[in-house]
Amino acid sequence: MTVYESLLERGRREAVVRMKKLADEQHYDQIYGVRIETSAVDEGGGVEVLEYGTAVKSNHLN
Repeated sequence: MTVYESLLERGRREAVVRMKKLADEQHYDQIYGVRIETSAVDEGGGVEVLEYGTAVKSNHLN
């Protein structure tokens, strides 16, 4: 695996962790329709990773 591929994979993992943490902090139960976009941000190999989805809260009736 090249250094660039490792950087992309790390960025994707970090985006997933951050999205899950944010959803949990706001008491969402699930995230659907997750999309990941990546793009180069400079000629030096910098990468931007954008991840988004729809977070929902279950209606708990007890």
